[in-house]
This record gives sequence, structure tokens and C-alpha cells, in this order.
Amino acid sequence: MDAARAAEFLAMSRKTLLALARKGHVPGHPVGQGVRKVWRFRLSELDSWMKSSATPSAYRHDRPSQKPYSNAPEAAENRAKLGSAVRAR
Repeated sequence: MDAARAAEFLAMSRKTLLALARKGHVPGHPVGQGVRKVWRFRLSELDSWMKSSATPSAYRHDRPSQKPYSNAPEAAENRAKLGSAVRAR
């Protein structure tokens, strides 16, 4: 899936997801050569990453009041919606 759908699934912005993928913190696959790559993500890898994330607080914003992405209520809803949409294909 593309970065926009993957970001929706993880309940984070596309820009944040791409930054984490470039740093190797999120499983992603760059496609193409050169400076500008297109990133693709596998739903199964993202789901596994979310479930096994050792330190969910590592991906918080600098504000301490911000909840980690893995605990965001939207994340569970998005995983359920996108998961059923992928299985229906």
C-alpha cells in the first residue's frame, strides 16, 4: 500500500511515516532509484510492527502530553477498517 494509506492505518501523518521509514524505524520498502523514492508498505508488516513495538513512547512527539501512536484510539479503528478492506480484495 502507498504511504498515505499506511499513515492512515497507523493513525499518523504521511510525513511522519516517511521520516520513520527512512530512518528504519518502520518497516517500509523504497521503490526506484535516485534521491526521490516511492515508498510502499505491507499491511501485515505494519500490523506486526505495531504489535511488537518494544517502546511505543519512542515515537512520541516532543510534547510529553502526546500519547504514543500505538495507543491512539484512531489506530485501532483504522486497523479494523483497513484490515477488512484488504481481506475483501
